[in-house]
Amino acid sequence: MNQSKTGIFVLPYTCKSVGYALIAVGIIWWVICQHFGITIRIPVFALISSFVSVKVFSIVQTNIVDEIALILMLAGCFLAVFSKERLESEMVNNIRYRSIFLALLINQLILLFSTLFFYGSAFIVVVLANIVLVSIIYLIILRIELQKIRHSDTTIENH
Repeated sequence: MNQSKTGIFVLPYTCKSVGYALIAVGIIWWVICQHFGITIRIPVFALISSFVSVKVFSIVQTNIVDEIALILMLAGCFLAVFSKERLESEMVNNIRYRSIFLALLINQLILLFSTLFFYGSAFIVVVLANIVLVSIIYLIILRIELQKIRHSDTTIENH
């Protein structure tokens, strides 16, 4: 990891595209497995497992399809969020800070809305999606804001 001018540790720019690819693969994997009912049942070590009965520090049989999807998406989010931009600057860092703040705000509003109107397993799905949602919202906002800056720079250069 490199250290940016602001003291923030960032990964090389090349990790960003790998991150986006992993996010896409994780989402596609999850959708395909859900749609076709694919299961991969294997024994895994669990610190705590509480399906039918509570088991602690034991080997349990489980379907790891969801875990594979989540690991792919989390790894992808990590790489995409913590990678440098092609051109780093103080303006990019300011956009980065505003984007993370806005992503946290939007995420909190989603959780508040979900707490008020989603119940049972629907709420659990929202909470599980929330694991990667902050990162994905952040990446979307960051891309939009950086695109606005690039577009305004080319508009200024063309006039």
